[in-house]
This record gives sequence, C-alpha cells and structure tokens, in this order.
Amino acid sequence: MSNSSDENFDITIVGAGVIGLAIAASLSNHKTFGNLKILLLESKKTFGTGVSSRSSEVIHAGLYYPKSSLKTAMCIQGNRLLYEHCDQFNVPYKKIGKLIVAQKNELDAFEALFANAHDNGISDIERISKRKLRFMEPSLKAENAFLSPSTGIVDSHSLMGSFLNQFAYYGHTYVERTEVKSIEPSGSSFQLHLHDLSKKKPKPFVITSKSVINAAGMGAQKLAEQIIGYPAENIPTQQRAKGSYFEYKKKNPLNHLIYPVTPKNFDSLGIHATIDLAGQLKFGPDIEYVSNENYDVADKKKEIFVQAIRNYFPSIKKENLRSGYSGIRPKITSKLGSTADFVIKEESSVQMNGLIQLFGIESPGLTSCIPIGNHVCDLLENTLRL
Repeated sequence: MSNSSDENFDITIVGAGVIGLAIAASLSNHKTFGNLKILLLESKKTFGTGVSSRSSEVIHAGLYYPKSSLKTAMCIQGNRLLYEHCDQFNVPYKKIGKLIVAQKNELDAFEALFANAHDNGISDIERISKRKLRFMEPSLKAENAFLSPSTGIVDSHSLMGSFLNQFAYYGHTYVERTEVKSIEPSGSSFQLHLHDLSKKKPKPFVITSKSVINAAGMGAQKLAEQIIGYPAENIPTQQRAKGSYFEYKKKNPLNHLIYPVTPKNFDSLGIHATIDLAGQLKFGPDIEYVSNENYDVADKKKEIFVQAIRNYFPSIKKENLRSGYSGIRPKITSKLGSTADFVIKEESSVQMNGLIQLFGIESPGLTSCIPIGNHVCDLLENTLRL
C-alpha cells in the first residue's frame, strides 16, 4: 500500500486480533462485500499479539451468561461454527470437555449455573455422580459436578492464521505496523490519518474508506476517541482486568478442563484448571484491575492460587507451580456495576454511517469470533450505501 491519499477502500478494519481477523474472513467472500476493496490494519509487527495471544484458548459452550445476552447467543452459535471451521481449515483442537465442580457450601450456586445452562439451551450437559467423578478424575475433590462435553481447546494462533489466509485468498489487503492517528468523517466516507511504523521516523499518510470497523480490542476506546466529532459520552469506560496463570510442573493428572462453580454475580470464571494442546496443565486466571499494560506474573500470588486450587485439587503444592503468563481482558461494566455484555455498535445514529465499533469483547470472545464477524456483515449490509 502506497503512502498517499490516493488509496481508497470500501471497508477498513482496524485491529488484527482474533475478532478483527474473523470479521475480515467473514467479509472476504460475503455475497455483498466480497468483491469490494477491503483493508485490514494492524499496528504491531504481526497479527494477534494483543488480547488474542494471551487467552486460555478454550472453546466455551455458553453456560454462564444470561439467555438474552449477545455473549450467550454468539458463544452457543460460535461453539458449533468454530469446530466446523477448524475441521474445514485443519486448525488443531481437542473437544476435551469441561467439568464444573462444587463443594458442600456451593450447592446453590451450582444449581443456579446448571439451571442457567439449561435455560440457555445447552442440552448436552450431564450431572456426574461422585462415584463417576472419582473414575473420571481420581485427583479431584467435589461434592457436585456436571460435564460440558462440547467445551474444548484450540490453537488460537493457527485459528487466526486461517482467517488471515482466507482474507488474503480472496485478494484483500493486510498491512502491519500501521497506526491510526485520527479518523475524520468526510461526506459519505472517512479519512484515516495513518503512521507507517516500519520507518525509523514514522511517516504520515492518509487513506479514504467508506466504512471503518473498530476492532482494536484493548485499544478500541482510544481509537474511538480519535474519531473527530464522535461523542465522548458514547464511549464505554474500559476496565483492564489482568489475569495470571501458573503452570503445573509435574505430569498432568487431569483429563478434562476443571472449573470451580462461580458465584451469582461473578467477575471472572475463577482460578480453573485448563490444558493446552501439548498437554500442559495450567491454573488461572485470577483477576486484578490494572491501569497499565504489564504482563509480569507475580510469584507472591502463588500461595493465593494454591489455596484456591486446593478446594478441588487437594494434592496441589506450592512447589508444583511455576509462573506462566498473563493476559488483560478489556472489560466494560454496566450502569449497575456488573460485567457488561459485548457492545457492537453501528453508528448511523450519530451521523457516522458505515462506522461500526466493538467494545468489551472479552471472554467468550474467542469462541464467539465467527458469529461476531457474521453480525458485523449483517450490520453493514443493513446500513452501508455503496
């Protein structure tokens, strides 16, 4: 892409994490948009280095959130579509299953979660007796458990690569190391003022696009602030929720993902046990609200982790854990203070037709990425005049 204002695009996606890439893939061969000129921009040296690179890589089933939420609808649909996509594009995954476990004092929360899953239409969940649980997972301690067999794990980097390959296959443009400095509505289009970060001294240039999709993840709020004339009060406040993981140094004794039951007004899914495709057992994440990006894993947290893990995995010892990695979730909160739903906004109501913004795309964002991409296509089809 040349550094000039002569570049005109129909659709520009800002952010090449799993959400931006899924949107790009959905647009790439869409009946309305596939033949248009589409650009995907990433400010880093390569795709998927932000929020998308630091998840637990779990394919969720849709157990936790209210029936009416986007998180539930997109997670349930995404679970099926993601497995289909992985089969079609040879993306590694394992449908390993998840056990939700509860202790004696957690029965009410356990029953509420089981009922919520049923209410959401999750028909394959199964209560597990204590006797069967001992057979399935001899290392566990729990009074109650149920199995979500459609929960799995996926190679998120390969998944993102498959979306980018699909986008490129249909002849669209992906550009790295390009930062958006401002976006200016101009008639029926937008002027994007960009910096080419591949140069020693960042070189400014301008492109024009009829549509802009803000899929910048943790940078979505900052990007919205750079849209000239966009109302600041319409930008939801972001909370950076850091979650750390510790790895298990001994041989993995578990066969399933293990999640402790969550309280009713949960802020996270708790310190759970997850397994990657190489068989590495890890525990996390916790939750810590931070003001700046910092991915250090504090060794002092190890004792807190051990206490939480011991509730369901009693043989855990402090010396069995080593620092793993951390990630930051771009949470937003509702007016009531609880965790908010995904926000996917088409902005014609503020006279910015063709602008779509995504905020608060945290868990289960990975699972929901394909339905999110399809939903953005639907929004564009209903509003964009090309």
